[in-house]
Amino acid sequence: MLSLIALLALLAAQLPAATPSLRLEVRSACAINALSGQVVFEQNAHQRIPPASLAKIVTLHLTLRALREGTVRLDDRALVSVRAWRTPGSRMFLEPGTRVRVEDLIKGLVVSSGNDAAVVLAEYLAGGEEAFVAQMNELARRWGLRDTCFANASGLPAPQQYTSAHDVAIICYHHLREFPQVLQYYSLRSFTYGGIRQRNRNGLLWKDPSVDGIKTGHLKGAGYHLALTAQRGGDRFIAVVMGARDESTREEEAYRLLNWCFRTFN
Repeated sequence: MLSLIALLALLAAQLPAATPSLRLEVRSACAINALSGQVVFEQNAHQRIPPASLAKIVTLHLTLRALREGTVRLDDRALVSVRAWRTPGSRMFLEPGTRVRVEDLIKGLVVSSGNDAAVVLAEYLAGGEEAFVAQMNELARRWGLRDTCFANASGLPAPQQYTSAHDVAIICYHHLREFPQVLQYYSLRSFTYGGIRQRNRNGLLWKDPSVDGIKTGHLKGAGYHLALTAQRGGDRFIAVVMGARDESTREEEAYRLLNWCFRTFN
């Protein structure tokens, strides 16, 4: 007969290995299996934080839906309003009164993180930014996001505009599941418009060929955000970090989380 100690050792050997602990130097983080939708890591994942430019993921998602439905086309030329031109922060450097191809606006939204591009798309698709934001919030409701509320299409600071790392991970999961081809835009390293060349703010695109998205964000007071994804073999994960202290920290911690996902769940 086995001794109690021997029996416990035998049972322990048959149990799955404990999930390694991981602590990231960010305010909030979440990781999700991009194929199954299973959340595999959370750290203060439901803390509400201003989204910054991560809001543009939803702006692009609604743009892609309009393209699929045929209400707009990539070659359509959208008018740049004075309101869009005056939008502060990161920009594509659009000129008021000009018309810009929708595909160029998409690239400017993703690579240049253009707040002006976000407003032009919102106005072109919905007739006004307020109506477009209503669509963004309706989409968030349908996806069951409990910690997300949008107030504009760009992610600029606004009262009652917030999201969480968990909700951003869910947004990215639905986004890539519905439009996997969008990674051709997120993986662009640079974009030139009007003679101005801008680099993608996701520096990991240069450091790891498996990384092909998704979006950075930054606001004073909220910190530095990054929604990151990569595919290695048949696996794809999404890692979201929010509230890092600087650009290098957000990249380092998001990459640490991403690598942890591949090591732990491969």
